Amino acid sequence: MHDLIAELEGYRNELSAAERRGNDDKAKDIRKEVARVAKAVNARVDELTTEADRADEALEDLTAAQRRAEARRMARALPERLRGPSARRLAGDDSRAGTSDAADRTPTETATPGASGAGQTPTETATPPAGNASQEDWADWVIAANPGVDEAEVRAMKRDDLRGKYGPTA
Repeated sequence: MHDLIAELEGYRNELSAAERRGNDDKAKDIRKEVARVAKAVNARVDELTTEADRADEALEDLTAAQRRAEARRMARALPERLRGPSARRLAGDDSRAGTSDAADRTPTETATPGASGAGQTPTETATPPAGNASQEDWADWVIAANPGVDEAEVRAMKRDDLRGKYGPTA
């Protein structure tokens, strides 16, 4: 399957350029393509959510968590106005989804020092993302591995700043 998010971003960039140039006809055509790809992304989010539910039923926790994480990543990449109900719920926009009581059952990984990790900070016990991972991946990891950090502040930081402040020092 090709990368729907990359396709969506490409169309959004193209739309922005067409609007800056005042090319209304081209912008109208591109908006149709954005809507088409957004529909495909919403369908994929629904598929991944269904796969995660099936994996939960089969007691395949890792598979379920992976499917939910991918669904959440795709949902967050959609513009708010183009999110379907599942994407709204996964992206944290429950106000219009009608499922504000729906819980995300994705297991959360926490770094709890045990006998082998005694005295270590969460960033020393959890594995950070690859150095070339996205800013979003780094921010998600920092927030998960460092309870109490200001989420908004972390999300506003650049990837390299996150790596420098929270990443491995070796």
